[in-house]
Order: sequence, then C-alpha cells, then structure tokens
Amino acid sequence: MLLKRKTGAGKWMFFLGIWVFAIGFALSDYIGINGASNVSDATSLSLILIGLILIILSNFTNRQRSSHKK
Repeated sequence: MLLKRKTGAGKWMFFLGIWVFAIGFALSDYIGINGASNVSDATSLSLILIGLILIILSNFTNRQRSSHKK
C-alpha cells in the first residue's frame, strides 16, 4: 500500500500536499479560466510548488523497519 510505511506526520504532509497542489492547479490559468487576475496566477504557482514540496518531503518520513519480518 502507498502509505503503509509512513509515519503519521508523513501521511498528513502527503494529503496536505495533494490538497494544496489541487487548489493551486484549480486557481491556475492552465485549466482555462479566463479573466483571472495576476494575483491568482502568482498564488497558484506558489501553491503548486508548496504542494509538490510537501509531497516530496513526505517521502522522507518512513518508519524504521523491524528486525524481524512478518
């Protein structure tokens, strides 16, 4: 499973990153919303980048493997 080895903080960072990325993408001009202000363009780009950073950082929060396998 995708999040089985993640800690609680890693799971939160992953899901928060997905939502922040989705909000940034929804505000962006790439999906065809015409007439959006320049503020939303700058905001959308920064939200997309923050979302990607959170998703990447969540990869470094793995649990330690136990010494015995089940």
